[in-house]
Amino acid sequence: MLERQWWGPLPLQPGAMVRIGPSRIWFQRRPTELRVAIHTLSDPISSGLERTLALDMAEPPPDFRLHRFAADEQSGPLQLMPLLADRPVVARPTHPFTMPPDSEVTVFISTALWVELSLAGALIALPLYRMSDTWFGRSTIEGGLCYAMRTALRMSLADIPRRPHRAITAVHINNRGPDCLPIHRIRLPVQHLALFADGAGELWTEALEMTRQDAGEASISLLGGPPAVAGATVAVSLPRSLPEDHRLLQKITSFLP
Repeated sequence: MLERQWWGPLPLQPGAMVRIGPSRIWFQRRPTELRVAIHTLSDPISSGLERTLALDMAEPPPDFRLHRFAADEQSGPLQLMPLLADRPVVARPTHPFTMPPDSEVTVFISTALWVELSLAGALIALPLYRMSDTWFGRSTIEGGLCYAMRTALRMSLADIPRRPHRAITAVHINNRGPDCLPIHRIRLPVQHLALFADGAGELWTEALEMTRQDAGEASISLLGGPPAVAGATVAVSLPRSLPEDHRLLQKITSFLP
């Protein structure tokens, strides 16, 4: 297993628990059912990772949310799989960020993951940290519901905190417009991105390129894999969904409203 890898088959000792970032997940296998309980701390930057945190807990702690699934002893091992969020994530810079005319930069943004539990088939997907809801669009009619988060828009890989419950997206931004481009928020279509792991088990999404050609138009392109700085990677999970219009990942005119 890689240094930071928490996904894959999970041995189910009696009342086992794992810790992935801010989430604690308790598991119990019974003759006819699987019981799963989860509790998420309020700290979004928690970085702990333990595959077996506690054993022999007959019941989950009272502040855990319990889910029960019909399952016999022939169902096979429980599988954990990381997933990206099920809808876009809108990242807001923690400090004002402006790009001069005819400039470009690559920024790194990390977003919270979900975990999918499978036992002879997918059972449930749970957020490892529940991001807040926000609306993204020019009006209450034009737009869509997204998740919201703050980002430092880091430009050096060395400055990125490595957290097991988050995946890194590299975004290359080109300002080809005639004036400065203040970046108030960036909409990341993470539900349409695949997930990859590098040699240490850190998780990356496919890279994105965003280009503003003039004062009123912008486009987004999917670059087909993680950035080169991620090094050698292996595919971990497929996109949550494919866009109804294949041009969605090539043309979005309001990712920087």
